[in-house]
Amino acid sequence: METGKPIWWPRLGPLFGDDDKSGTEALSEWLKSQRTKTASLQKELNQLIYKYLGLNEQEIALVEEACDVFDASDTPGSLEAAKGKPTLQPLDAADLKSYAMMLTGTLNGWASGTLRVSASGGMDDDLGLGLVELDQTKSAKSFRPRTISADLASALQHLQEASTEQYGSLAYLRGAWLFDGTRIYIVKPAFKGQWTRTAALNDAADLYAHIAEARRSSK
Repeated sequence: METGKPIWWPRLGPLFGDDDKSGTEALSEWLKSQRTKTASLQKELNQLIYKYLGLNEQEIALVEEACDVFDASDTPGSLEAAKGKPTLQPLDAADLKSYAMMLTGTLNGWASGTLRVSASGGMDDDLGLGLVELDQTKSAKSFRPRTISADLASALQHLQEASTEQYGSLAYLRGAWLFDGTRIYIVKPAFKGQWTRTAALNDAADLYAHIAEARRSSK
C-alpha cells in the first residue's frame, strides 16, 4: 500500500468491478447510482404515505411544495445563496403546465353547471412574464402551450406595470387578471414561485370568489 492513500483504496477496484477506472471515478459513479435509487425509492414511499393518510391531489401539492420549494426558499444566509432559491428560478414549461392543470382541475371540480374551463398559455423570456388564458369550454381539456403574441405580451406588460405598488425604493409585483368576456388572462412575473401548484390553488379560490361576487352584484 502506498503511503498517503486511505487504507480502503486498494479494495476499490475489486469492489466496483472496473479495473479501467480509478477508484475515485468508480466511487463517484456508485454514489451517483445510489442517489438515483434513493430518489426513486423515496418517491415510491411518498406515494404510499399519501395513500395511507388519504391525501388528495391538492393536499399532496401543498405538502410537496412546502418541502421542496418554500422551505428550501427560506431566508438565505447570504446574497449569493439567495440566487439558488427555488422560488426565484426562471419559470419553465413544465411548471406552467402544472400550475394550469391544478388551476383548471380545481375550478372544474367546483363547477356546478354544464360549462368547464380550459387553459392555454406560454412565456415571454424577453419581458419576463408568464401568461395563462382561461376559456369556457363544454368539456375539460388538457393545457395547451402556445406562443404569446408580441402585441398581447406588450399589453400584458403594461397591465402588470399598472398593477405594481410602489413604496419608496421597493416594488411589490402583483399578479394581474384581465377579464375579457368569457376569457380570463392571468399574467405574472416568470418565476417558479409565482406559478406553483400552491399558487394555483390560491388563485382558484380568489377567482371563484371574484366571479361569485360579480354574479351577486349583477342581480
